[in-house]
Amino acid sequence: MTWSVGFATNAGESALLYHDVTFPDGIRKLYEYVQGEAEQSEESDMSEFETLLADISDIKDDPGIMDDPDQWEDEEFWIEDGHFYILED
Repeated sequence: MTWSVGFATNAGESALLYHDVTFPDGIRKLYEYVQGEAEQSEESDMSEFETLLADISDIKDDPGIMDDPDQWEDEEFWIEDGHFYILED
């Protein structure tokens, strides 16, 4: 079971960030990617990124989810311009 991580805009454009990763690796990579985007963002966007990072952390830091493949499911994390996602291939 492999997963893809990416970003899709509200206009329908999509960018694949990672492909063929495990769910735990995908969540960690997504967190690191969003964290990097937050560091480069405008001050006015920080609140949105803080919320996004907290939502991803809720999954990343939960061993009940990360260690149990039965708990893995497609996830979407929305921001104003679109959403980040992790989807099973």
